[in-house]
Amino acid sequence: MKQLIVISLVPFCLFSCVQTVINDNESKNDSEFEPETISNLKYDLTYDSLDLNTIKGDFNGDGVEDNLIEKLVSSIDNKSINRLPQVEYDSLVLLINEKQPIVSLLSENKKIPELIVTKNTSFGLLWIKNEGDLNQDGADEISIIIDWADFSAINHCLIYSLKNEKWTELAKFEIREWQLNSRDGITPFNGFVKQKKNGKFEVLTFDSEMNEILKPLEKCW
Repeated sequence: MKQLIVISLVPFCLFSCVQTVINDNESKNDSEFEPETISNLKYDLTYDSLDLNTIKGDFNGDGVEDNLIEKLVSSIDNKSINRLPQVEYDSLVLLINEKQPIVSLLSENKKIPELIVTKNTSFGLLWIKNEGDLNQDGADEISIIIDWADFSAINHCLIYSLKNEKWTELAKFEIREWQLNSRDGITPFNGFVKQKKNGKFEVLTFDSEMNEILKPLEKCW
């Protein structure tokens, strides 16, 4: 996968919220791959374990801390994917394309439904963070970036909130994956969201009309 730092624990105005599950046909792949059978890529002893994420937070506002655990499950054989063979990235893209994984976040708390992040071709999550209570509804929101199996640094950050036992997409904005890199080579990148007062927040997005200059944009509900 694209080697970037992922932090596990630590968005124009939005006029409405839409219930989340990302559309199956919504993929950012810039390159289309014809279905191929790569039977020579067998799982053997040379595994590269995937760094699946777990974050903690009060996601349903009941005052109790819960976990959200990342899952990758192949939609072809319904088997979990937690490691890949150590091969070239091109081959990994083809392999993941063949397995068509479903990426989701699951909690042991039955009152927190599974969040289906995507059913398109990805290696899982590139970024996930507990952003705290952004909209002042008493529950923590999360930001995520999908680790698409592609060859592009263009991506999106999405912010999700759980309300009435349903996950809702609060915001989606364009980023570049290199923004996740440390600015000084030492200090880890701390995220794209800055909370403000009165249920507002700012996001560090990418404005292509500004000659690829990073620009904070204010968002509200």
